[in-house]
Amino acid sequence: MRTFRADNLTSTYGEKTLFKDISLMINEHDRIGLIGTNGSGKTSLLNVLAGLTSADHGEITKPNDYTIGYLKQTPELDDNKQIIEAVLSGDQPMFQTIRQYEQTLASYSQHPEDPQVADRFTKLQAMMDTQDLWEADSQIKTILTKLMLDDWSQKIGQLSGGQKKRVGLAQILIQQPDLLMLDEPTNHLDLSSIVWLQDYLAAYKGAVLVVTHDRYFLDNVTNHIWELSFGRLFHYDGNYQAFVQQKAERVELEGEAEKKRQSLYKHEQDNVLDAVIGLPANLFYGTSIPTVVLVFKKNRTNKDIFFIDASKEFEKGKNQNILTNANIDKIVKTYSERKDVDDALREKGAVNGDDVAI
Repeated sequence: MRTFRADNLTSTYGEKTLFKDISLMINEHDRIGLIGTNGSGKTSLLNVLAGLTSADHGEITKPNDYTIGYLKQTPELDDNKQIIEAVLSGDQPMFQTIRQYEQTLASYSQHPEDPQVADRFTKLQAMMDTQDLWEADSQIKTILTKLMLDDWSQKIGQLSGGQKKRVGLAQILIQQPDLLMLDEPTNHLDLSSIVWLQDYLAAYKGAVLVVTHDRYFLDNVTNHIWELSFGRLFHYDGNYQAFVQQKAERVELEGEAEKKRQSLYKHEQDNVLDAVIGLPANLFYGTSIPTVVLVFKKNRTNKDIFFIDASKEFEKGKNQNILTNANIDKIVKTYSERKDVDDALREKGAVNGDDVAI
């Protein structure tokens, strides 16, 4: 199985992170819909996967002979070429033969009495026979016809933007790469062409990665949905309808997880170490001299003040006493020493006024 994979891709644009540490795998026969809000980085991701731009970091792994056909939103075509030349612009020998045959056929149709044209046409017919290209030629003509491209001799520069998009789509489909990457392929197509394209992609031998806002098209073509959202890539099995259901479930679970996280965060905030304060040993009774006070935030208005023996390792719930107004007089020796404790804590920023626990 021919597989394309990317690991830990990160890409930024200025100060904006388009995607961060995303990983993906594309297998043969995968039909993947890439969705996301405008500006989420979908086209940037396609450009990286196609090798047109580089990610800031990450790795792409694929076979050496792996081919990618990428239809951009605005295809880059030579205005001076005819449609037939543009769609058969690949370097493969079969494209060169078919291109020459179609061009010679057009000339022969106009000048059948020209012996040089007739001789060249005969030779190219023989080459088509030898290379068994008649089926390929028929498929190419079907693609052009289904995409409403009838006058193959027309120059690219004479076409509208929509016609150029269809030429670009035909060019990519005819090349039959391992991976088809199509950015808004249904733009400028009528309903019959869209239905034909859906069927064509369903039977395509390689993998397909498509970006489109056409939810009906995604429902009829895809078996995986990737959602690019806030720099993360979420993977879903199934078509767009399945994605909607799975995302709703994911959002619900994430909402429950967030509630639990907030609850845990609040609980942890009730026991956050706020200060470690050293106090003079002579302020306290006891043979095991506590010389360290740990101040834990309880909320915005209260603090629990713990003191422990500095010689012992602090563990919550062990070897500790709470230093409060209620019991501090039992801990310190005299009223003046109580004031010394208050002053020491206040100096360290743990108390306000004469209270130890506030």
